[in-house]
Amino acid sequence: MIRFLFKKALILLISLWCVITSTFFLMHAIPGDPFIGDRVIPQEVLNSLYSHFGLDQPIWVQYLQYLKGILHGELGPSIIYQGRSVNQFIAEGFPISFQLGLQALCLAIPTGIFLGTMAAMHRGKWQDSLFMTLSTIGVSVPSFVLGSFFQFAFSLKLHLFPVARWGGFEHTILPTLALAALPTAFVARLTRSNMVEVLQQDYIQTALAKGIPLFRVSIQHGLRNAILPVITYLGPISAGVLTGSFIIEKIFAIPGLGQWMIHSINGRDYPMIMGLTVFFSTFLMVNVFLVDLLYTLLDPRIRLKKETYA
Repeated sequence: MIRFLFKKALILLISLWCVITSTFFLMHAIPGDPFIGDRVIPQEVLNSLYSHFGLDQPIWVQYLQYLKGILHGELGPSIIYQGRSVNQFIAEGFPISFQLGLQALCLAIPTGIFLGTMAAMHRGKWQDSLFMTLSTIGVSVPSFVLGSFFQFAFSLKLHLFPVARWGGFEHTILPTLALAALPTAFVARLTRSNMVEVLQQDYIQTALAKGIPLFRVSIQHGLRNAILPVITYLGPISAGVLTGSFIIEKIFAIPGLGQWMIHSINGRDYPMIMGLTVFFSTFLMVNVFLVDLLYTLLDPRIRLKKETYA
């Protein structure tokens, strides 16, 4: 287990370094100037700004300084928002994105598992067709289309929920539903395919032959084995959902990290773009690492293989 953790941690650090390096040099290779835009600025002012943000130094010096800042937990100052650092925006925006994503995740995973299990238990029947049709719609329709539809139907027409902004719990319902649709559909389809395979196993058929109800067999014996492959999908899905959707946050005017990322891209705020990219990448990789660890703990076969190869 120690060797497994060390190997995964080493891969995580190398991957994170690759992301940081590629993001840094790609951002500096993009044409354009973050200070000029459509404005006319005297060269003396530009030189002062370049010196203030360290952009007048050689590229390799800037790169080493940026790595040093990351090691100290400093992601640099924002170019657009003077006097504020990227760390401040993350501290303000991440709790909001995390809350929105956590609600969507708590809705998507149990709902997807339930729909997938019910579809597998009623394979070939109308329940199966209904649930799989709903999951197909969830996969096919983009989240921003669902978000706009929910705003039109439930806010503008029915006046059940606020159109946008961020305040009480009622402001989170529509963006949560829009954000949870895609992962719910994926989990449902994945659970169904795994559950159908598990229900055909000999031990399941033996239990059914003894007269044990299908629902009881499916929940007590089939679901545990069918849900293991779903766990491997939780890393990317949790990272993507917990950090919130950029477009959903923009549509519903939610002051999360997604909105700041869009503003930084539009304004060519290089430190902000790089800092948020590093933060999102770290969050994703840590989630994948934790999911791998959880899968290893839950599946004895994985532990046995690792001990055998060790």
